[in-house]
Amino acid sequence: MLYRDTRLSIAALLAGACAIGGMTSSAAAQLLADSVADFSGVQGQANWYYGYYDGDASLPYTAFDFEPLPEFTTIWRRSATAYYTAITPMGQVPNGAITSGGRTPEENWAVRRWISDSTSIVRISGQVWDRSTGSGDGVEARIIVGALTVYQHIVNEGETTPFNFSFEACIGDGTAIDFAIAPRANDFADDTGFTATITSVLQSGPTDVRTCSGGSATFSVVVNGVGPFFYQWRRNGVLLPTGRSATLTLNDVGPADVGEYDCLISNDCGVMSGGSASLTLCRADFNCDQFANSQDFFDFLTAFFAQAPSADFNDDDFVNSQDFFDFITAFFAGCPA
Repeated sequence: MLYRDTRLSIAALLAGACAIGGMTSSAAAQLLADSVADFSGVQGQANWYYGYYDGDASLPYTAFDFEPLPEFTTIWRRSATAYYTAITPMGQVPNGAITSGGRTPEENWAVRRWISDSTSIVRISGQVWDRSTGSGDGVEARIIVGALTVYQHIVNEGETTPFNFSFEACIGDGTAIDFAIAPRANDFADDTGFTATITSVLQSGPTDVRTCSGGSATFSVVVNGVGPFFYQWRRNGVLLPTGRSATLTLNDVGPADVGEYDCLISNDCGVMSGGSASLTLCRADFNCDQFANSQDFFDFLTAFFAQAPSADFNDDDFVNSQDFFDFITAFFAGCPA
């Protein structure tokens, strides 16, 4: 009668049944920066700074030579009358040692700087082209990550078809990426289109998983990059010896598997986080059908009276009344939120 009465009371409490699901994504592909969309008249907004190199530093014409542009109307300038040096939403204009129009004959590189606030492996993509009319000797475009020049391209006068660039780089919290346009011998007709986006190579990260006792769980990350990439999964911060691919599958899940899972992604230049997700266990879902409801109770009773190994709910190697009480406790507790 104990079992029959309990069965009836559970049937009357079906409102407490819950579905196994509720997965949420903890990481996704992320556009970190867009030089055009993020352009503003505020230094530091969206981590962008607008400046120039003028060669007066101990390491001239390097990332250590950066100075902010002081004037903003609709574009950034060093001076509307004394220098051509300027940054616009779509490009940059340097000033040359050979100049015209009453400007100061001083070499200035126009530099758009973005500073990272996280550690990541990123793809830097964009275009550079000549957007001036006139007679000049072209410019040199450079991209400098930290203190290392990772991209150089000479844009000759009249090359109005954009050159595409795209490459991977590793950045840390505080890493500066400088997009610089340098004059050559003169600054005649040096208005240059220069746009860039910075995107994490992480396409998607793991999602939360809730499963039943003895069920399975799969976590995965998707990386969109050249690589090669290497993966290391952790549970609660502890490395898993078998988790060395982009997908981690756990079988016969039990209480010891519950926790927070994250993936470290690395290549030959650094390491980034692939995001984290939690694994929870719904022991009330006895039949592993993704729901905790009266059918689980009936299925447990069937196994219990048959003395089936699956009825050993507390894993003590015996099927007895304690398993029944432990299952009832789990059933009324329902699924973890």
